[in-house]
Amino acid sequence: MQQSSSHPTEGNKEISYGVIPCRQQQDRWEFLLIKNFRGEWGFPKGHPEQGETAHAAATRELLEETTLEVEEWLPMPPFTMKYDFGGAAHLVHKEVQLFPALVRGNAKPGSTEIEWVRWVTIEEGEELATFGETKQVFLSLQPLFRSS
Repeated sequence: MQQSSSHPTEGNKEISYGVIPCRQQQDRWEFLLIKNFRGEWGFPKGHPEQGETAHAAATRELLEETTLEVEEWLPMPPFTMKYDFGGAAHLVHKEVQLFPALVRGNAKPGSTEIEWVRWVTIEEGEELATFGETKQVFLSLQPLFRSS
């Protein structure tokens, strides 16, 4: 992976921002997951552009990947995922900050990177998510989004 000046890195560190898209359907909360071209299910996220704030980057990535727009940021701190990827020669330490938000629009893949989008409950998301870090976010969401 080639590092670009538009991706904030420090040595082999990288940061991305994303949204946990939320909606309430009747008596339950749902969250949007995306499936990328590698078959991995997760939340919409990506690198900020030069000079872009965390919320602006998350908003842009949500729109680009799902065609959804942020309606309202939920009053809670971001969920942070940390993981490593790459080989021993170029190990990257990645941090992803995910901001929960109510969203509007009709979710659909908005870029060639995304194959599918799917609204899920917390339990479905925990099962469907590809990586343990995303599964852990769903576990953390559970006490905050109890069904009415």
